[in-house]
Amino acid sequence: MATEGQRRRKNKTKAKAKRASGPAGMNDLPDHVLELVLLRVGSSFDLIHAAFTCKPWRRIIAEPRFLSRFRSLHAPHVAGHYYHDVVDPCNRNTGGHVFLPAPSSSRDALIGLDPCRFSLDFLPDPAPAEYGGSTNSSYWELVDSRGGLLLFHRCETRSELDSRCYLDDLLVCEPLTRRCQGILAPTGGKFFGLFLLDGESTGGGHGRSSIGISNFRVVASLYDCADDYSRDVPSALVFHSGTGWREPEKSADIELLGYLELSFAGRANGSFYWAMEKEPEEEDGAVLALDEATMNYSLVTFPGTGLETATDASTFRVVQGEGAASRVVRLTGNELTVFARHQGLGDWVPERRVDISEATLGLPGREEWHFQELTAAMIVAANARFVLVAPKREEEPCWIVSVELDTMQVERADERIRCAGDVYPYELPWPPALQACTAHRRPGRRHR
Repeated sequence: MATEGQRRRKNKTKAKAKRASGPAGMNDLPDHVLELVLLRVGSSFDLIHAAFTCKPWRRIIAEPRFLSRFRSLHAPHVAGHYYHDVVDPCNRNTGGHVFLPAPSSSRDALIGLDPCRFSLDFLPDPAPAEYGGSTNSSYWELVDSRGGLLLFHRCETRSELDSRCYLDDLLVCEPLTRRCQGILAPTGGKFFGLFLLDGESTGGGHGRSSIGISNFRVVASLYDCADDYSRDVPSALVFHSGTGWREPEKSADIELLGYLELSFAGRANGSFYWAMEKEPEEEDGAVLALDEATMNYSLVTFPGTGLETATDASTFRVVQGEGAASRVVRLTGNELTVFARHQGLGDWVPERRVDISEATLGLPGREEWHFQELTAAMIVAANARFVLVAPKREEEPCWIVSVELDTMQVERADERIRCAGDVYPYELPWPPALQACTAHRRPGRRHR
């Protein structure tokens, strides 16, 4: 009679033979083939789900080399957007900003990413006693986002925001971990732009999103004013987490003599752009650009920003196109034109155009006086997907429509109109935090 040990060995042999003779499954794929399969997962959000399938999958996905290859093939997953809440604009701690999940993120709760986790109620008091600020008027103003981080600027009251020009203290936060880092503002100069950038390379090979609460940069665009205020020279300071503020290598001075105001016009292909409203007697118009790699300023010409053109952000925006392309959205009266050019190649080519006054006929709420000579169209907001347009008035926009840039379809889209102000995308942190199974498979044992 066979012993218990002999029966177990016999059963194992039968099971092994059955597996060998049966159809092959995912567990039978060699690692290099399985890696090719996982590289074709649709998004970083789906990749996290795939990592929970079994230990071999998680081991491959957690490898830095795989994460680097995956990021080169797939864009970051945008979990949602932060925007200014028109219902509660005076929330002192959050500056009235709330999180709106992206439609594709409705499944986030399955892995613990409930929208409540993106709340900003953990931000510190914007006016502690040592600041000497007014508890009733100070608040955090969201000014930029990148990766899984948000950048805030401490302000007094929203009504004073437009006239406020001197840089105050900053705050960088990571909502998913509820961690913050305060930054003391540099002294001197007037600022006209604040931006988040990826941190310095750590050599980990994780691709573009080398950014986190312990590795980031902040760029402050400033005016250096002459004593007689006859000219303004733009400069840039860069804050590096861990080392503080640094001044980049000096570039050629660009005098902004004759320009009344700078207004941010967009960000595309590693550069920031400002439209410049000029003095009536000045003869040329241009756009101020800052290269984020070199921190050098330059004056560039886009379609519709040439001679005798008054450029302002209500008629002109720069947005990111597909791949390495840039797009310029230009309003001339009521005609909206989209220009495109591949990065550094060729001339600007008009892609599409639409007459806003004609395309809005019949839409709900359309008034006869909308988009007439004295109330021509103006751009309220723009991003890579759509632009929001309204009749030009001195007060707040009264009637807003959305124009899809790929189709030029004009519609009243409530979910977009509620975000008519500045909207900041929020990406899931990269690389994802995964518990890797580094042990190799043992012969005859499956890992689940």
